[in-house]
Formats: sequence, C-alpha cells, structure tokens
Amino acid sequence: MAEPRGGEVARSRRSWLWRAATIAAVTLTAAAPLVAPAGASAAPHRTDASCPSATICVVADAGSVLGPQTFPYQGLLNGAIDPPYPSGARVAALDPTIWRTGFGGNNETEADKYAAQLEWVMSDSWLNGPNGDTPPWDNWPLWTSFVKSQVEDDPASWYDPVNEEFNGRYDSTITPALLDETEIRAELAIRAVDPNAKIVAPSEESYSASDLQSFLQAISQVNQTRQQAGKAPVVFNAISWHELGTVPDQVVSDVAGFNQLLDSIDLYGMPRPSVQINEFGNPSTAHIPGSFVAWASAFQSASVANAGLSCWSYAFNDDCNSGLDGLLETDGQTTYPDYWAHWLYARMDGSDIATSVAQAGQSDPPSVTALATRDDATRSVDVLLGQLDTGAVWPATVTLEVDDFPFLRDGTVTATVLHVPNYWNATTGTDQPLAAPMRVYDGPVAVRDGVVHLSTAQLPPQEFQAGDVFAVRLSAGGAAAGRTGLTP
Repeated sequence: MAEPRGGEVARSRRSWLWRAATIAAVTLTAAAPLVAPAGASAAPHRTDASCPSATICVVADAGSVLGPQTFPYQGLLNGAIDPPYPSGARVAALDPTIWRTGFGGNNETEADKYAAQLEWVMSDSWLNGPNGDTPPWDNWPLWTSFVKSQVEDDPASWYDPVNEEFNGRYDSTITPALLDETEIRAELAIRAVDPNAKIVAPSEESYSASDLQSFLQAISQVNQTRQQAGKAPVVFNAISWHELGTVPDQVVSDVAGFNQLLDSIDLYGMPRPSVQINEFGNPSTAHIPGSFVAWASAFQSASVANAGLSCWSYAFNDDCNSGLDGLLETDGQTTYPDYWAHWLYARMDGSDIATSVAQAGQSDPPSVTALATRDDATRSVDVLLGQLDTGAVWPATVTLEVDDFPFLRDGTVTATVLHVPNYWNATTGTDQPLAAPMRVYDGPVAVRDGVVHLSTAQLPPQEFQAGDVFAVRLSAGGAAAGRTGLTP
C-alpha cells in the first residue's frame, strides 16, 4: 500500500475557452467540408505547421486501429478498507480491471466482487502480521512459508511480493541484493503452490534504472544456474514501478529506458515481461479529472500493459481507506469530478484508435491529451479529451477532427458532448462533488468523405477551467445502450 502522502503544490486556476473553429482557411460548420491537417500520425504529440496559431488540433484516426480496448489503466489501490464502504453501483460502473490490495476483509471482498483481477500485495500482509518486525532476510524459511500460505489462503490473479521496499520498514538493513533475493525466493514459493501464477515485481516507489538493472541481473544469474541444472527459469510476468509525484510524460522516457535495459540482459528462458505501473499519480493533481486522461494517454504511448491509481490522504478526504482512491467522498456514494473521467473511460468500448495532438510551432507536448476508440457493434467513435493542469492555459481554440469515420462516408451522425469540470482548488487543497457530467451538446454533425468535425455553432460558448475533461461520442447508429450508454 502506498503510505498516505500529504503536501499540496499551490497552483492557480486559470480559465480557458474551448471552441471548435477553423482549420487552414476553411470555416467549419455542420454543412461545410473538412480539410484534414497534413501529416496526421499515430504519435500522441506532433508539431504541425498546418495547425493554426494559438490552436491545438486533435485528430482521431478511426482507420488506424491499435488493438482491442481492454481498459488497462482502470486500476485501483485499496480505497475500501474502512466503512462506510464504496457503493457497489459506483464501483461496478467503473468496471475496474485490476484492484490492488494486501488487506483482507472488505477491501479483498470488494476487489473479488468488482475487479476483473485481484492483485495481492504480500508485503502489506507481512508488515501487518505477527512477523512484521522481522526482515525476510533474517529468516528465509519463515518468508517462504508465509508466501506459500498467502497463495493457498488468498488466491489472486496477480501476486506482488514486495511493495515499495516494505514501505521503508527495514531501511536500516535493506540492500538491493537482499531485495532481489526476497523477490526471487517469493517467486519460487508462489510457483511451488501455483505454477501458472502471474507475478509482478519489484514495485518500487519510483523508476530507478540502477535498481531495475540489479533486479534483472539477479534474475539472469539465477536462471543461468537453473538452466545448467535443468530447472525451469524464474519468471516474473510483469516488471513494475510507481510513478508518484511525476508528470505523465515522464513514464514514456522511463519505459524507454527500461526497455533498453531489458534488451541488454539475457534472462535465460524468462519470457519478456510486460510493464505495469501499479501506482501512479501526484497529490497536487490527483483530483483533477484531466489528470487521468493525461496519464492514460502517456501509458498508451509507452505501451504500458496495466496501470492503477495510487491514493493520498488529505484533510478533507481519506482517499486510501474509504475514498476509492479519491474518486468518491468517504461516504462511499458522493462522486468527485475525477470519478466521471474514469466513468467515461469505462464507456469507450471496441478498439483503441490512434490519436494525435498538434500545436503549431511548439516542440513541447501540448497541454491537451486524447484517447479514442471505435465500436463497430454500436457504430460509434468515442474521443476523451483532457488536460493535466500544470499551470498551462487551454488555448483559445481546440479543434477535434475524426478521420476515416468507418460507418458513414457522407451524411450526418449524432454527436454527444459531455463536460467534466475541474473543481480542485490547489490553494486550499479541497475538491467539490459533481453529481454527473454536464451535457454540452446533443445533435447532428456532418460527415464529408469520411471526416467529421465539430463546429463553433454546435457548442454553446462557455468558459471552462484548466484540468477539465470532454467526452465526444459520434454515433451513426443511435445511442449505445447498457453499460456503454452516456447517461449515469
């Protein structure tokens, strides 16, 4: 479990006006043809001279399918330890993919009930049990016995032997070599009970190239010896670390650095592991709805397999024990704006498609990020736009274009635009509830040669705050029903 972290970074709120407007010299209305910006690509950020000055141009390419949407970044951490527990309906509506906990009782019950996969944090159970004052390296047989009993007593989809170096409990004696051995002994104990178990490690508090190199080299050395002895290799299915207190784009460079390490070390029979960022966030931005879109966009760009929220303790809310990682108030029912960012993400069914965000003359990534999907079953395309408030102001103009709309070449489709405002006040460190996303627009938009664009006339002028989220659904076959519908 991530220990409660305090301390807010003062950040002024800035207003911005979101308008659909013009691309090149063409004034876009529902009946006007669209000229797509040149050079559109699947890259998440690009500098494009065809994007007008003071404009951010968002393009979703429905013809560029990245793969099935599996909601890999809808992970949770604890958040249901103490009563009042989160509402089952609120949790179920998010359809969480991985729920990470090392505490039994209600949190394990909730995770088993609502999450597709339970990730069991063994070190939390060790630290809170009778052996918590004993470092595993002081009694290896005890550690092995404990790990085996955890697998027998608490079957899980994933096992995480050690979280954040035992949360600092053994800092006086811990070394990288001892941590590596602790993880490897846990892997052997887990597979002695369940040979097909999925194991993730080392789940350190931050990305450390030297620590990960040490871990991979330890695996390599052990597996080389095991190979010579005719034994099966040690296998970690995912390598993990936490991105805490950083900005989303940092994960892209961190994963790239890790992949270079991975390419340089022979793991002797261990398949290439995926990357799991099993805790992410920043206490100064965790409650900002646009924060989640920014993180998810970065994870997608870096090909992160799974990611989950961290949690923080604030004066106004205990996100870790009963606040569902800050998505709900501690009454378990009242929703904050960031809940609705996750709720909208859970409604993006079908397949992920490529997006790009361009800003003329700017080499740094634009402040707006995007995710998009196409759902052939409902004949719809969804786009989620958000901004992580890092002091940047939304530009006067943001344009959204959907290329290669697959369900209609020419005619009209129904557009639904929802708005999730950012109520986080970094100065006071407080948030405000939001009962539901605000419906900005429902109506027709034009499709011209497979391209869709939203116009100024179709969105009522209004002022929004940095950190907000917009969801756009373009449907050629009517509103989607059931879980994917946009009515809470």
